Amino acid sequence: MSSEQAVQRLRVLFRKGERMRFISHLDVLRYWERSLKRVEIPVKYSEGFTPHPKLIFGAPLPLGFIGENELLEVFLKENISSDDFKLRMKSQSILDLEYISSTEVGMSLPPLPTLIKRANYRVCFSDITKDELKKALDLFNEQQSVPWKEIRENRKPKEYDLKQVVSDLAFQPEPKNLVQSELTVSLEASQDLTVRPEQLVKALFSGEQSVTYSRTGFVLDTTSEASRIWRHKGRYL
Repeated sequence: MSSEQAVQRLRVLFRKGERMRFISHLDVLRYWERSLKRVEIPVKYSEGFTPHPKLIFGAPLPLGFIGENELLEVFLKENISSDDFKLRMKSQSILDLEYISSTEVGMSLPPLPTLIKRANYRVCFSDITKDELKKALDLFNEQQSVPWKEIRENRKPKEYDLKQVVSDLAFQPEPKNLVQSELTVSLEASQDLTVRPEQLVKALFSGEQSVTYSRTGFVLDTTSEASRIWRHKGRYL
């Protein structure tokens, strides 16, 4: 049993691309655990009979989604320079599961998942034309409210107004990857309610659609007192 305390907290930005989008969250976790071990990063381990590296993801990426700017925090038992960490992790990057960047954050900041307020997405349709998508978005935007009941397996149904949890909904006139049509949107992703883009697609169109989802990033809460002190002093004393 280890009693060592974590002394450094690094927030890592990484990408999960097209060829890895059907790899599970557990497999992604194992990839990071093995990568950190191979390059001898001094990761803090949990205590108990089965110690695990202290890695905390911002939010698990749903199976089948592309993640363009995913978040992971790594807790270390020894300090390491940002350049050294970058060099070691770059050596472990693979196609479509790629280290992008990392920054040191305050040890006393709230847990990463609790800091997430919203998640940003790009939704690509292969069987909906640009005109059809624009018309559906116009109809959605004209409504004062869109009552919604979300039902997921083994979970209590949730009822909410889609209009209240959707922001920055926009039609993209020049979609990427030559898809027929594309939209971007920011959805609530707090501890109280996490809205997934599939719900929005169901509200826009009836029937099944051929869709590719990409999570493009997160909006974090930076208004906490701990965050304010970290920005002011640079680190906690």
